[in-house]
Amino acid sequence: MPSQVSFSTAITWVAMLCLLALCQMQQPAEAQVSDAARRLGWDEFAGYVSTREEVLSKHRSDRRRYEEKMAMYQLQLQRHELGIEHLVNPNRIRQKIRSFQKKIDKMQGDLTEDQVEDILDKEDARAEVNRYRRSLKAEL
Repeated sequence: MPSQVSFSTAITWVAMLCLLALCQMQQPAEAQVSDAARRLGWDEFAGYVSTREEVLSKHRSDRRRYEEKMAMYQLQLQRHELGIEHLVNPNRIRQKIRSFQKKIDKMQGDLTEDQVEDILDKEDARAEVNRYRRSLKAEL
């Protein structure tokens, strides 16, 4: 049974790669989200697209959200250590605090221009897949 799963997974990946290659050959002009669509935040084929400012804003808000979660877990751990609140597994809370601290440390400062470009390129790739799916729906 496991060999069937891996075989079907491989077939799925090959099919996706073929579809992407075919889509790029048929529609080279639409391979990227246009600058005008990016400014508007909407592409008629791909749907919603982010702007550079939105990517940076999301990065900042994610960092704040992680800091808030870490503070909540630190408070829970302090309450446990003071005997106010009993935690079943305080080691799990310590592990979460370490994980959030690592994530926050990685997210210090704003994203570089290259990082923003990478995020936007990934979004363009997802948009290309959405375009292809919508074109298939339109053909049916």
